[in-house]
Amino acid sequence: MEFQPYMIVQVIFFVFVAVFLGYEIQKVKGLSLSDRKLTYCTLIILLAGILLRSINLTYPHGIFVDEAMGAYDSWCLAHFGVDSNLASYPVYLKSWGTGQSALYAYFALPFIKIFGLNIVAYRLPMSIIGCLALIILYLTVKKGQKNTLATLCITAFLAINPWHIIKSRFAVDCNICPDLILIGICLIIWGYYSTQKKQLWFYLGGFIMLSVSAYGYGISWMVLPFIYLLTIWFLYKKGGIDIKKIAIVSITSAIVLLPLVLFAFGLFLKWDQFSLGFITITQLSADRHDNTTLLGASNIPAEIIRYTKYAYKIVITGVDNLNASSLPVSGVFYNIISLPFLAYGLYKSIKAKDIMGRIFLIWLISCLPLLLLVEPTINHWNLIWFPVIYFTGYGIFRFAEISRTNLFIIGTIYILSFGLFLRNYFDKNIYSPFNSYMFEKEIRFVGSKQFNKIYYPQDIIHSFTLFYNPVDPYTFAKTFVSNGNDLAQAVAYDNISFGLPAEIHSQEKTAYVISNASLPSIDLTGFNIEKGIYYSVLWSK
Repeated sequence: MEFQPYMIVQVIFFVFVAVFLGYEIQKVKGLSLSDRKLTYCTLIILLAGILLRSINLTYPHGIFVDEAMGAYDSWCLAHFGVDSNLASYPVYLKSWGTGQSALYAYFALPFIKIFGLNIVAYRLPMSIIGCLALIILYLTVKKGQKNTLATLCITAFLAINPWHIIKSRFAVDCNICPDLILIGICLIIWGYYSTQKKQLWFYLGGFIMLSVSAYGYGISWMVLPFIYLLTIWFLYKKGGIDIKKIAIVSITSAIVLLPLVLFAFGLFLKWDQFSLGFITITQLSADRHDNTTLLGASNIPAEIIRYTKYAYKIVITGVDNLNASSLPVSGVFYNIISLPFLAYGLYKSIKAKDIMGRIFLIWLISCLPLLLLVEPTINHWNLIWFPVIYFTGYGIFRFAEISRTNLFIIGTIYILSFGLFLRNYFDKNIYSPFNSYMFEKEIRFVGSKQFNKIYYPQDIIHSFTLFYNPVDPYTFAKTFVSNGNDLAQAVAYDNISFGLPAEIHSQEKTAYVISNASLPSIDLTGFNIEKGIYYSVLWSK
C-alpha cells in the first residue's frame, strides 16, 4: 500500500493509542497476578478493536448513496461555504429534498478540505470516533465497575461487536449519533464519581455531547429528551447533582440546541428557510416520517404487523432487509448466542443497582418510542445497540465469574464467532453492500475528458457522479433537474443526463456510460470504447 497524506492523521492517532496503552500498562503493576493477566488481555483486545476500525478504510469497496451525498455536501461546505442547495452552513442538509443530518458532514469537513474528496477522507472521522468510543467505554467500565473481569468482558464485547466494527468503517450520517451519546453518557458517569471541583465539567461535557448528538440523527429526537431528563432526575435523586449544576447544564444545552429547535419548529410549522447569522435554518421539500414511522402510516394495523415481522428478524437473526450494517450468522451482536446473556445481564444489573447499570438502563428504556414507532432496520434502531452491548457484556461477566471453566467456554465460543465474522466481513464475495465500485473508473474517465454531453444509465445516481467527479455547488444547483419525487434524484445537471437515449449514435463530444450487458445491442460503428469490467464508455471517434 502506497503512503497517502491522510495516513499522517492515522499515525498521530496510533501514537496517541500507544501512549495511552503504555500508561495503562504502567498502572497495572500494583494489581494482583490474576488482575494483571485480565488487564493485559483487555488491552490487547482493545488494540485489536482499534486496528479493525482503522486499517484499510477503502473497504467496504464503493460508497453508499447517502454516504456519497454527505461527502459531496461536506466538500461544498469546505470549499464554498454552502451545501449542494446553496445553504450557508445549514443546521440540516436538504440533500435529496427530504434531508440528511449535517453533523457528520461538519466532522468530515477539515479532512476533505486537507485530503480532498475521497472515501478514506470521509470515513476517517467515523473511524476515529468509533475508536475513541471504545477507549472511553473501557475507562468508564473500569471506573464504574472496579472489576477487571467486568472490564474485560464489556470492553471485549464492544471491541469484537459486528455492528460497531461495520458502523465505524461506514460513514452514513446517522452512524455518528450513537457514539456521541455513548461518550456523553460516559462523561456523566465520570462526573458522578468525580470530586465536586471536577464534577461540573464532566457533567457539562456529557450533557453538551448529548445535545450535539441530536444534530447527528433526526430519529434521536424521540429518544434523547428521555435520556436527558431521566438521567438528570436520577442523578438528583441519588444526590449526584444539585439544582445549580442542573441549571448550568440545562442553559448550556439550550444554547447548543437552539438552531436545531428552530429547524424542528420550522419543519413542522412550514416556516420559510431563514438565516441565523451565518447559519441556515433549513426548510425541506418533504420529510421521511411518512415512510419510516407509524406516525405517517395510512394503515396502522398493517404497518404494525409489518414492523413486528421486521423487528423479530432483527432481534433473533440480527439482519434486516438492507444488508449493509450486519451479516448473517454474526448479526448485530452475535444475536443467537448473545440473547441469553443480554437477558441475564439485565436481570443481574437491575439486582445490583449500580450507577453505571442504572444509567444504561435509562438509555435502554428511553429507546421505547423508537422501538414502538420507527420502522425496524439496524440503522433506524442504532441508538439501542450500545445499551444492548453493555448489558450483554455484563451478562457475560456475571456468567464468567462463576468459574474459570465458564470463562474458557464463553471465550472460546466468542473467539470462534468473531473469527467467522471477520472471514465473512472481509470477503467481498459475501459482504459487498455497495455497487459504485463497478462504475467509479468510468465516472472518473469521462470527468477527465472535455465532453459537452455525458449520458449515464438510470441505475447510476447523481450522488455517485458528484462524489467521483464533483462540480461546484452553484453550477449544480442552477442546472439541477429533479425527477419530481419527494426523494429527489437528478434527471440532469450541468452536462450530465441520467437515462440513456432510445437510440445511441456517435455524436461529437458526447459520451455514453453503458453497462457491458447492454453493449451487444448497440451499433458500435464510429465509437471509441473504454471498456471496464462492468461498464464501458462510448464516445465518437
